[in-house]
Amino acid sequence: MASTESCTDVEITEERYFSAHHLLLRSASASVMAAQGTAAHGRDFHILTAMVMSTLAVEALCNAIGYRVVPGWKDFEQISPWAKIRLICGALGIDYDKGSAPWQQLRPLLEFRNAIAHGKPERIISKRKVTSVEYDNLVINRCAEPLSKFELGLTIENARLSLACVKRVEDILTSNLPEGSQMGLLVDAWTHSVS
Repeated sequence: MASTESCTDVEITEERYFSAHHLLLRSASASVMAAQGTAAHGRDFHILTAMVMSTLAVEALCNAIGYRVVPGWKDFEQISPWAKIRLICGALGIDYDKGSAPWQQLRPLLEFRNAIAHGKPERIISKRKVTSVEYDNLVINRCAEPLSKFELGLTIENARLSLACVKRVEDILTSNLPEGSQMGLLVDAWTHSVS
């Protein structure tokens, strides 16, 4: 017997405001977690990923908010992240004091961003006196090479602090958004309707 079910077309409308900062912060968070469970040899890669994703999230967050609260934001896309933050804080009526939290904690993160984006070589010379037994241990254990200033900053603690700082900035900026302009900024969500 043939089925007599009728097939009705359904129109679905979905809407989402994408902001890259959500993806970048999730990546940073996952990398911090991975760094905590990784042997020292591979840990630096996770830490670097966490810190880079955190720095990129700052600018993505600024752009997502700037387009909503600063008229003509496209004209400001090329300015520094610091200038973007100050501009957005002014537009949202947020007290910006670069010497207080979280802005003060954001400074090393944005300096890190510049160091990675505009990487410069560094000559490292390390001299130290060790006993012959210590030297034998260094050779046997394949001692790590002398580290640059940049590499010395790649710590799990710095990765955690970077992520926490960006999340604090996100909280401050998004909690001061005008009603109705928060869609897609507070959480990465979407809506749908069927007709």
